Amino acid sequence: AQLGTRLPAAAGWAHSTLLTATERAIAEVFGSVTARALIARGLSGQELGLDAILEALDQSSSRVRMSAQLLNTTFEHMHQAVSVVDSDLNLAAWNRRYEQLFTWPPGMLAQGQPIAALIRHTASEYGLSESQIDARVAKRLLQLQAATPYRSQRTLPDGRTLEVRGSCFGVRVPRTTATAPAVAVALPVSGLQQLCVLCVDDHDDVLQALSELLERWGARVYAARSCAQAQAYMQNETVNLALIDYSLGAGEPNGLELIAQLRQAKPNLVAALLTAETNPSVPQWAAEANVSLIKKPIRPAALRAFLESSRA
Repeated sequence: AQLGTRLPAAAGWAHSTLLTATERAIAEVFGSVTARALIARGLSGQELGLDAILEALDQSSSRVRMSAQLLNTTFEHMHQAVSVVDSDLNLAAWNRRYEQLFTWPPGMLAQGQPIAALIRHTASEYGLSESQIDARVAKRLLQLQAATPYRSQRTLPDGRTLEVRGSCFGVRVPRTTATAPAVAVALPVSGLQQLCVLCVDDHDDVLQALSELLERWGARVYAARSCAQAQAYMQNETVNLALIDYSLGAGEPNGLELIAQLRQAKPNLVAALLTAETNPSVPQWAAEANVSLIKKPIRPAALRAFLESSRA
């Protein structure tokens, strides 16, 4: 539709799910506050002309600029090196001390840069193997998403000692629905309270971070470090879904083999393989086994989408 053109009247009121999806799509461009205002204006019967769209964009841009300036001003007066990520785990802000902490490739420190790239870059300077780097990136991403405090002390390649006290937090504000005289919109409640998830990984830190993330989403988690422990959970607990690492350590079957064993007890078990494997055959093997594939480092949004789709 063209801006400024009134759409034909619909046969009835839009379903709340459609309104929620529309609000989210607008929020990705203008922000949540502006999105709610535009939806409210549409529900009240007001025409969404070009002037309303431009006004919303201008207000949204002003808020973003003000927030960014406030963050940068605050951080520049701190003695510690600070970086901030957004809800999508992309770099949102940092201070000069953070720039000086490591040797960054040109252009890497930029708003919107996935924080996984920065973690991978710093980890690569310690001479770690690719699998060790993948594990460190996956662990840190899950800690960030789960808002798990992080503390470590290590010696940098140039001999400096770095002490990290990472504080992770999230900010939630109450949602408000705009007043519309002829419609009441009930937003759907999102949650995974009825989901029982079996997680299998041979790295304790990754397993803990994944479990904490799932529990924050409302799922019940059975965390297993070995195949034997996973088998025991399947025998004694009600498991709806399994998230299993591909490489489970020496002497253990791989993730696909374990899923096949678990399906002997529960043939319809929904399962996803978590892997950083570069072997091009792994995706094909997973597809043939009717197993979803989630690449490491795990993107929380992709994991959440998989869990939500499994409930349908």
